[in-house]
Amino acid sequence: ITAPTSFTRAQIAPHLGRFQAKFPEIELDFHLTDDFVDIISRGFDVAIRIGELEDSSLVQKKLSPDFRVICAAPSYLERAGVPQTLEDLEFHNCLLAGAQDCWRLQSPKGQEKINVHGNLRSNSGEFVRSALVNGVGLALRSHWDILPELQSGALKIVMPEYKGSDNVAIYAVYPCRDFMPVKVNAFIEFLSELYAAEPAALATLEAVLAR
Repeated sequence: ITAPTSFTRAQIAPHLGRFQAKFPEIELDFHLTDDFVDIISRGFDVAIRIGELEDSSLVQKKLSPDFRVICAAPSYLERAGVPQTLEDLEFHNCLLAGAQDCWRLQSPKGQEKINVHGNLRSNSGEFVRSALVNGVGLALRSHWDILPELQSGALKIVMPEYKGSDNVAIYAVYPCRDFMPVKVNAFIEFLSELYAAEPAALATLEAVLAR
């Protein structure tokens, strides 16, 4: 399995005991990276990916929506000011995770895109998250990644009318095969049922936004 580091730590690892209790004969081998790897050439059974996926020869199963907000630490907002419009982002330090130069957003007007820039970029989502919490700049982050900080006040949502694109989601991606290995199907179905049954993070984030 190849999967993003932060997501695996926060949303897969805590539940592996339940999976292994149900399927003790299955051995799991995780390769953690925030980069998209070629799962066919690298021999992976399945990849967990977050984003807007393009059509490909790979099979895609949506596991969960991925709700994103623009946020920053209070220390950054005190220093740089609070953006009020998309145009204001031109004057802010936007922290970039991978090739995230273009933020795809959902607004009252529908889908919008804006090119952003900043002085820090990394292929590591955890590194960008740490910089965000420590007041380096603004970032567009997933609800599952920053919910504790939003609840505690360590991060503040800015421009709440702008959210991440509804097309962004969490997927299981695997090669197109005539016969899916039973162990791979068991893992994918476990995650699918898990995220369908435990939407608490999304519900709690909606409560934060409603304050």
